[in-house]
Amino acid sequence: MISIDRKTLALSAILAFLAWTGNWLNMPLFYGVDFIFGSIAAMLAAALLGPVATTVIAAVGGLYTLVLWNQPYALITFTAEALTVALLYRRGLRNLILADLVFWVFLGLPLILVFYHGIIGMEWQSTLLIALKQPLNGLFNALVAGIILLVVQTVFRSTMQSDRVRPSLFELLFHVLLCSILLAGAIPIIVESNAQRDRHEAFMLERLEQIAQRVAADIASVPGAEIKTWQNHLARAQLSPQTSLALLDHDGRILIEQGKLAAIDKQTGEIKPLDKGLAIWLPYGKLAAMERWKRGRYLTSIALTGVADVAQVYIEQDAESLVLDFEKGRLPLFLSLALLLLSGIIVSYLLSRWLTHSLRNLEAASFGLADAIGNGLKPNLPASPIMEYDNLSTTLNEMAQRLTDSFNEQSEILAGLERQVQARTADLKQNRDQYQSLVNNIPGIVYRCKLDENWTMLYMSAIVDNISGYPASDFIDNSMRSYASIIHPDDTERVERSVYDAIASGTGWELEYRILHKDGSIRWAYEKGTAIAGIAGNIDFLDGFILDITDRKQAEAALRESEEKQRHITENIREVFWLRNADNDRLIYINPVYEKIWGRSCQSLYDDPSSFAESIFEDDKPVFFQKMNQYRHSGQFDMEYRIATPDGNIRWVHAQSFPVKDGNGQIIRHAGRAVDITESMRAESERKRVTHLLTSVLNAASEMSIIATDVEGIITTFNPGAERMLGFSSAEVIGKKTPALFHKAEEVAARGLELSQEFGRPVEGFRVFIEKPEQEGAETREWTYIRKDGRHIPVSLVVTTMRSDKGDVTGYLGIAQNIAERKHAEAALKEQSLHTKAILDTIVDGIITIDRTGKIDSFNPAAERIFGYQAADIVGRNINILMPNPHRDAHDSYLHNYQSTGIAKIIGIGREIEGLRKNGELFPMELAISEVILQGQPMYVGMVRDITERKRVDRMKNEFVATVSHELRTPLTSISGALGLLNGGVLGELPKPVLEIISIAYDNSRRLADLIDDLLDMEKIAGGKIQFNMQKHDLMPLIEQTVDANRTYGIGRRVSLILTGESPKVDIYADAQRLQQVLSNLLSNAVKFSPDGGDVYINVKQINESIRITVADRGPGIPDGFRDRVFQKFAQADASDTRKKGGTGLGLAISRELIERMGGRIGFESIEGEGASFYFEMPIWKV
Repeated sequence: MISIDRKTLALSAILAFLAWTGNWLNMPLFYGVDFIFGSIAAMLAAALLGPVATTVIAAVGGLYTLVLWNQPYALITFTAEALTVALLYRRGLRNLILADLVFWVFLGLPLILVFYHGIIGMEWQSTLLIALKQPLNGLFNALVAGIILLVVQTVFRSTMQSDRVRPSLFELLFHVLLCSILLAGAIPIIVESNAQRDRHEAFMLERLEQIAQRVAADIASVPGAEIKTWQNHLARAQLSPQTSLALLDHDGRILIEQGKLAAIDKQTGEIKPLDKGLAIWLPYGKLAAMERWKRGRYLTSIALTGVADVAQVYIEQDAESLVLDFEKGRLPLFLSLALLLLSGIIVSYLLSRWLTHSLRNLEAASFGLADAIGNGLKPNLPASPIMEYDNLSTTLNEMAQRLTDSFNEQSEILAGLERQVQARTADLKQNRDQYQSLVNNIPGIVYRCKLDENWTMLYMSAIVDNISGYPASDFIDNSMRSYASIIHPDDTERVERSVYDAIASGTGWELEYRILHKDGSIRWAYEKGTAIAGIAGNIDFLDGFILDITDRKQAEAALRESEEKQRHITENIREVFWLRNADNDRLIYINPVYEKIWGRSCQSLYDDPSSFAESIFEDDKPVFFQKMNQYRHSGQFDMEYRIATPDGNIRWVHAQSFPVKDGNGQIIRHAGRAVDITESMRAESERKRVTHLLTSVLNAASEMSIIATDVEGIITTFNPGAERMLGFSSAEVIGKKTPALFHKAEEVAARGLELSQEFGRPVEGFRVFIEKPEQEGAETREWTYIRKDGRHIPVSLVVTTMRSDKGDVTGYLGIAQNIAERKHAEAALKEQSLHTKAILDTIVDGIITIDRTGKIDSFNPAAERIFGYQAADIVGRNINILMPNPHRDAHDSYLHNYQSTGIAKIIGIGREIEGLRKNGELFPMELAISEVILQGQPMYVGMVRDITERKRVDRMKNEFVATVSHELRTPLTSISGALGLLNGGVLGELPKPVLEIISIAYDNSRRLADLIDDLLDMEKIAGGKIQFNMQKHDLMPLIEQTVDANRTYGIGRRVSLILTGESPKVDIYADAQRLQQVLSNLLSNAVKFSPDGGDVYINVKQINESIRITVADRGPGIPDGFRDRVFQKFAQADASDTRKKGGTGLGLAISRELIERMGGRIGFESIEGEGASFYFEMPIWKV
């Protein structure tokens, strides 16, 4: 298992973040060539963390290249580079640049060729550019990582414990020289690359301006020329398909163009201005810089004067050719940069090696300098051709010679001291061995420790390894751990307190505590110790003895556990258990279950052992005491009896008792047990009740045949209903026959053939009835039963499999119902269905039924004729196929809304709509829809009538009425005006008979004018030409104005108009003129039909969110037979009234249309002979 410390994990996370960020923060080298820096972090990881972490960090950083270049090959190369460098670094090549160079030469370049040319299919030129760019990028990043690593090693050299991570002079020189060479050589190459692009774009600008100026000169030479002539000039100026030209007006709009213009459309790309009037259009999208440049277009324009409407000559040129030339120039630059880097690495490496050669020789010679001095030999350090190194070698030689002479003198002194120490050591060793032998033979741990916080051990016998798992050397001077650290944390405070209390009282201590063993187990220790005081009375040491008592503690714990388990089992079993003394019948023990079952305390039984008998049910006591007497002789007691608990419940118990004898056969105790069997007794009682009920059901089911069989098919149950249906008695068939006796052999054979084909194996005999039930649980099927007298009975038979609690088949149950009456009903229903179908097939109107989802269920022949579909083609499809939009799109949501809310817009209401024939023709139709419920599911029935012909006649009628009305209106206006002048006495006083005739003629002309106005209004409404000026209005002023305007008409008829009610202050949104027209119609009708001297009441009342205006009269009322036609055109209750009262029969029809089109509704209430109340409602305006 790999162990990772927090510092390594934190450093890995930081480097992974820097790898991702470095790839994101790219830097352009040449145009379209960016250096990314993620591998700097990966190189640092290779040097600091190892291959595994390096691979993870490189992969995290490389993930950004998926976003940058949309392909995984850079990620693979990036990861392989980091892993290779890490492995080489670990194996001794501790120069990141050289390790990276090895990767690119032997692995990286082949990978690039395979990925980019072999897999992606790039051209060789592009592949070579990538093959040069990526190694350059990688080696540059390795150089930066190497410099960072040298800086870190130099700055933090005091914390570096290993020479391997300290910088060497060779590495410093190598990196400094390589940096110098790259800076000196790379900068001119990069500058030259940018200069190349500037030269190419300057040439492009010059070329485009020449073409534009030539076009401008040609057009200026013929300023009045036609567009076609200008087009020819542009065509001649277009030297290649990659060039596009256009003439622009003063607003920048294109007048004419030659070739496809891309930069004009700013939605597909962006325009970036360059130098001297040149700009470049670059397309939008996630593209590499070079690819985006290649797809771009250079553009410029020049002003044009002297030509009307033409302001500029505009020209575009594809950038691809320039980019290709630029790419060809980049390859030599890349090669130069690559050669510069490669030669720089070689030169830096060789020069660094030569400069450090003498120093390395001096370093190698110095390795043996200490040994030479120690052996008294004269040192000999090598000379160097470099003056500074040679002077250093001479100085070191002189110093080493002096040290050698001094070391020889000290060696002689030390030899004498060593001989004295060896003699003293031998004496001490003998004493120590004797003491150690004594300690090792003591079966415990002997220790001496300091009196400090951690009880620092000065000595501890080796046997401590047995109790702790650690050697004694770990505890001496607390070299690895203190003894206090292995004492169980829960015991530490108690141990310390006991020791310090003993020291304070001047006594020794004895205590037991737990030890944490190395393997994780817990050990018990017994310790006895005392404090050792010095001459001054201060405590110098603590001496003591520790003994491992784990085995003893485990034995004690096992004993306690055994006792606890025994007590737990006794107290928690569900049975009452007791022991009685054989001599005095006193209770020795009874477990607590007694309290749960009897509801009495155990203590009451200890006090009086016979008190339990008080709970025995009175009816069971005689038998109980009889059994107890028998027990004294037979030694056996076994009885089920009832007890009454203190809370009034009755329980059943099963009690047993037996004697306990000693080795001599003498009875010393009586033991017993009692079990609560209340639930089992209830279950048995319930089983008997259910059995009785089942028997009663079988006997009561006189109209159902219920037959049960065993697994072999032999009948085991044959109820009275079966006897009645089949004519056999149960005695004739139970245990003797199978149900095959009652079936037609040919039906059984045919069913067996069907099952055999279904299951692929023979199914015959009794298996025909049970094959399906065994697999599916039950099967319902119609059969023909044969009675004992030979008569045949059709039945519906349900066969089910009976299984035990374990799932084993125990038999089969067949329940049959006589369906003879149902069969007769089905035949009658079929005949009725055929009769109904014949009617539907011959009816003129189309009848269509749909289900709850809108799918067509039936389509009669009339519907086929109307819509042009055959029933077979349309049934099962959605009804909206017969509707034009918007009804088609809204149909399903309307149907769902109706089913959810119950609010009907069409169902139960006839209306005229448009239908759609199969050939796409629209036609008018009348549609009436009703809802029926079949088998609990809604079904919708639509009656469709094609009213194309009727609409045509109505249209002709309306056109005729409109024509006649307009033709009559002009002469009638003149006639009415002339009669009005005569009637007004303009020509002087006329004879009375003449004046009466003129007055009658004038009144009739006015009536005829009103009729024509009504006809024109109806024509406008029918043609949809009527306009509404809908605004917010205060209602009551409109009502009052209309009432006042009609008072004169009422006075002429001797009828009063009375405004009643509370006059609510509300606003409505309506056409004021049309609203007053409706109210005037209602008022004139009320006045017209009111008796002389009568009253007409106008009432305004708010109802919820609407306002109702009611006009009531005391006239003859509306006859019941006329109610449905009140609002129809030209409708009047009695033609004689027309002559008496006047009127056209159009007023109410017009009023309904006007009110409904303003969002309101109109209606009436009437009792014939008592008057009528007409009203209309409008919604109240709300902001």
